Amino acid sequence: MTDLVRLVRRPDEDGRVLLPASFAQRRLWPLQRFFPDSFAYNYLILLRIEGELDVAALREAVWRLVDRHESLRTALVHDTELRQRIRPVGAPENHPPMPVLPVVTDAGEDPWESARLDAIREGQEPFDLSAGPTLRASLRGVGARAHLLALSVHHAVFDGWSEDVLLAELAVCYSALADGREPVLPELPVQHGDIAEWERHVVAAAEPELLAYWEKALTGLTPLDLRTDRPRPARPGFRGAAHGIPVPEATATALRSLCREHHVSLYMALVAVVAAAMGRWARQDDVPVAVQVANRPLPAAENVLGFLVNGLVLRTDLGGNPSFADLLEQVFLTFMDGMEHQGMPFERLAEVLEPGRDLSRTPLAQVAVALDRVVEPTGFAGLRVSRADSFLGVAKWEFAVTFQERGDDLTAIVTYDTDLFDEATIVRLTGYLVRSLTALVEQPDRPVREVPLVVGAERAHLVEDVNRTRTPFPDRSIQELFEEQVASTPEASAVHHDGGVLSYAELNSLANRVARGLLARGIGLESRVGLCLRRSPEAIAAILGVLKSGAAYVPLTPDHPPERLRLLVEDSGAAVVLTDAESSPAVAGLPGVVPWADITSGPAAGNPSRRADGRTLAHVIYTSGSTGKPNPVGVEQRSIGRLVRGARFHEFGPGDVCLHLSPLAFDASLVELWGPLLNGGAVAIPPGDAGTSAILDQIRAAVDTHPVTMMQLIAPQLNLIVEHAPELLSSIRTLFVGGDVVDPAAVSAALDHVDSDAVLHMYGPTESTLFATFEPVHAVRSGQGTLPIGSPVGNTTVYVVDPGMRPVPAGVPGELLLGGAGLARGYLGRPALTADRFVPDPFSGESGARLYRTGDLVCFLADGRLEFLGRIDGQVKLRGFRVETGEVASALRAHPDVEDAVVLLRSDLRAGPALVGYAVARPGVTIDPAVVDRYLRGILPAALVPAYLIAVPEIPLTGNAKVDRAALPVPDKDIGADGAPPSTETEKRVAKIWLAVTGAGQIARDTPFFTAGGNSLLLVVLAERLGEEFGAPAPSVVDLFDQTTVRRIAAFIDGQGRTS
Repeated sequence: MTDLVRLVRRPDEDGRVLLPASFAQRRLWPLQRFFPDSFAYNYLILLRIEGELDVAALREAVWRLVDRHESLRTALVHDTELRQRIRPVGAPENHPPMPVLPVVTDAGEDPWESARLDAIREGQEPFDLSAGPTLRASLRGVGARAHLLALSVHHAVFDGWSEDVLLAELAVCYSALADGREPVLPELPVQHGDIAEWERHVVAAAEPELLAYWEKALTGLTPLDLRTDRPRPARPGFRGAAHGIPVPEATATALRSLCREHHVSLYMALVAVVAAAMGRWARQDDVPVAVQVANRPLPAAENVLGFLVNGLVLRTDLGGNPSFADLLEQVFLTFMDGMEHQGMPFERLAEVLEPGRDLSRTPLAQVAVALDRVVEPTGFAGLRVSRADSFLGVAKWEFAVTFQERGDDLTAIVTYDTDLFDEATIVRLTGYLVRSLTALVEQPDRPVREVPLVVGAERAHLVEDVNRTRTPFPDRSIQELFEEQVASTPEASAVHHDGGVLSYAELNSLANRVARGLLARGIGLESRVGLCLRRSPEAIAAILGVLKSGAAYVPLTPDHPPERLRLLVEDSGAAVVLTDAESSPAVAGLPGVVPWADITSGPAAGNPSRRADGRTLAHVIYTSGSTGKPNPVGVEQRSIGRLVRGARFHEFGPGDVCLHLSPLAFDASLVELWGPLLNGGAVAIPPGDAGTSAILDQIRAAVDTHPVTMMQLIAPQLNLIVEHAPELLSSIRTLFVGGDVVDPAAVSAALDHVDSDAVLHMYGPTESTLFATFEPVHAVRSGQGTLPIGSPVGNTTVYVVDPGMRPVPAGVPGELLLGGAGLARGYLGRPALTADRFVPDPFSGESGARLYRTGDLVCFLADGRLEFLGRIDGQVKLRGFRVETGEVASALRAHPDVEDAVVLLRSDLRAGPALVGYAVARPGVTIDPAVVDRYLRGILPAALVPAYLIAVPEIPLTGNAKVDRAALPVPDKDIGADGAPPSTETEKRVAKIWLAVTGAGQIARDTPFFTAGGNSLLLVVLAERLGEEFGAPAPSVVDLFDQTTVRRIAAFIDGQGRTS
């Protein structure tokens, strides 16, 4: 069937006719069943009418159009398939009463605005597609000669093209009826149902070719990775808002001229602009954008009302950094190819390419672009008619850009999902979009990624104002600073330990013995000295002694394998390795090992002469390397001075007693030691601790024994304390948290117990000497998903840049670069790696200044603070979606049976990559994976729910207090891999219904519905059949999107406890 012809109508006994449903209706009908209370697909037209209105003529004109167009008399019903059910012409329910409603206003209110808001509320009432009607009409009297007409239609029978047809015909009918004449309109040779039948046959014939094209065009498509202000909800709320700003007149004029020069349409050029801007926002080269085409290929369809518009996904490639002129050509070719293959309905394409799609996302593309040419209605005799804002507060896309053209004026309007984005974010991004448009038009031959996005005042703020962090700090040696403190307070407490208290003078004397012992063994300036020591007063004295000798210390963790310790000693070139009796077996056989007793056997003596200065190496700490070989980070002594003096985040002083909880090889030990010792405070070592007892026991013993006022905790430690022993924080006046993604709920709990009004959230890599930014957290909002990492500490600079080292606007993700006095010297003995990660600073203007490329993805908030988003070089992606495993772990920890959790993306599974959750049960509780799985599916998008949940006794940590991923178990088999048939009685009953609905011959208990020939329409039918079979325990349509296998469906039903 290639000709569009009128089908034979065969009315039933009530005069109703059944006609095929269109592909677009096949998509909207399930959505209405999934979300029956939603008005997301309501279509509202509001018209301001000024003049002597004939209300009866207008009402009759609306009725005539309902009788003329079958789509306005349509309901959708499903028996063996989805069909349109058309009510007969003249049926009473076809004619909305359309009374003239009064407008109630308070003093000073605009009656037009009051009428508009009242009509908006009416327009938000949901439609029942299975019963109809699909058109509502009302009229509001705003004054003696002023009215507001509201026409509300469901999108299943209406589109933007239909609006223009409807208003033109309404003007003809009204003008004729008001003049006492019979309206004359051209005959409609076909209706919406005829087009749906024609479309079905045409698509069936062409589908293999069309599908082959689109599968090739969209293979490997990566969803646009938009940075959102909040985690993605499990179900879309369709709540939206809009923000618009005008495009400068000169820009709009230049854009139209550019379009003529390159022979592209204005719409194509605007798609190219949005693709370029969104690609830079998401840091992606592969940018899918949804566009709409009228999809009325034959003249007979031009005056038909119906939902005929089709969506295309245009894929833009920014790889190779094309110029805007090149991008225009690329979009033109892609657009024209897409138009040639537009016959493939978007709904069918989504079924094939995204079976069982994640309900929390729009299919195939998250950003849409439209061009709306606004023309005011004309032809209403004796009346002045104009459109009123009819936005219903709906977002069908995460981010949709509509360019509204009124004459020569062009306005960019961004409609956005308010569950995902804040208004302030969209205001910034809309401005960024229009600035991008202007810059691209002004420089069409410049590569799109080189067009500056941050200029003028914003650049001054993000590059200069944010980085006004210079404060006085000592550019001197640790020896000099410590000895000054010893001279000032020799008898003050320096170290609280198991055996009592060591004064500054006593600690200094012990350090001097170490220094002289090292000097006697030939240790010189910047020699390396290994320290294989447990936390103890002797270890602190050893560090000081090494620095007094002019050498740099290399911390060695006694618990590490001997081969690892040998590697570090050899790589660092340590000439001497100091060790105590307990740790000595770890370094037995290594060259240069010197027992503690030997190095301190010399007589007590005064301070050795000073050899080091601020630029002398202080220590070498090894971090993990991507090649498997650890990287030696060399930090100078001035960087430690910058950490604890003039640092902005805390003023260290004599009142600080800091718990020394971190291993020496963990750079967190720097603030625990030098914060107090260079400022008259004291260090507290957990009594009786060799670093091996449980962390809570260590902290409890220290707090009970010593006057601890300061503590530094990494995320897992904080979680442990607030859950099991929050009272341990009651004496803490300064609490630093960081080292990993910190749970805001844990910080909120800590705030209830610390002796302070704030917790300090700290961020910084080893390469920036521990702390680079800080955020004082005074309160945590309910449901807050993340904590900002805040502002730079003293004498530190921060820049957020794109891959070309250009600053990005606030709200746009970029790589964090760090500069200032805290930067490490580099990776010792690794010149190529150092040159790659420590790069020249193009922003400060200081000769020789460097920046460290962190590899961390961050963005500036509107106020200049930073938010951490994840890693650039190690982002976790699953089936094309970025997965923030920290978000999933937080949700897992929130379950009442779970004490702690971590989530990994594992690629070592037989069925391919999958999320695996590891959970520690609360005391006395056994974790039921099915129960937790159901809980997660209620609060997370399906893509974020782990495929496996494994109970573990504890979360293993490395020596640097990070999660030891290698120590976590691998799932022993993949869900669904065995192909086992349904086994329980409920599974067999479910399978029988499943097979009847899908027409499949057999089904394994773990085969997903959408990979077994299912689609969203059949899912609705499956829900209905299960409801008939099982009653109340049966899953709803929305539940079935998560419970997609026979086993899961049966478990859901059995879990309700009531099978029939």
